[in-house]
Amino acid sequence: MMAQKAPSILNGGRPPNIYNLGFEPLYTSRYLAETIADILGADRALIRDVPCPSDTIPVKIASFEKIRRELGFEARIALKDGVRSYIDWMRTRMVV
Repeated sequence: MMAQKAPSILNGGRPPNIYNLGFEPLYTSRYLAETIADILGADRALIRDVPCPSDTIPVKIASFEKIRRELGFEARIALKDGVRSYIDWMRTRMVV
C-alpha cells in the first residue's frame, strides 16, 4: 500500500509558501563563523575553509522582497546581535 500525502491545512491544500528571512546586507559563511568564534571567545584559527561540494550552489543571493511584499516582514535584529542572543539562549538550556 502506498502512503498518501496529507493535504496541508495551513495553506488551503496548496504547496506552502517559502520565504527568505534575513537582514541585509548578506554575509559570507566565513564572516558568520568568525562572528560565532568572537562571541564564544574561540580562536579564529580553528575555522577551516573547505571546498564547496560539487552538488552545492557556491554563492547564494537571497531576496527578502517576497516576505516584505506579502507579509510586511522586515528583520530588525542585526546578525551579531541575533547570534549573540541565540548563543546566550542556548547556554541557559545546555546541560554540562
